[in-house]
Amino acid sequence: MFADFLSLMFTAALMTLGLAVCSLVIGLLFSVIFALLEANRFVGKPMAIL
Repeated sequence: MFADFLSLMFTAALMTLGLAVCSLVIGLLFSVIFALLEANRFVGKPMAIL
């Protein structure tokens, strides 16, 4: 009984961690894409990406 509960908690923690990592990666991807779009909009300013 306790082992089942433990494995359930472990699975839930793993799924939560996976979800957090996925959302982090997606957020970084969108951030990079928008930074590149902003940099392309201001081609005359090389420091626009920073």
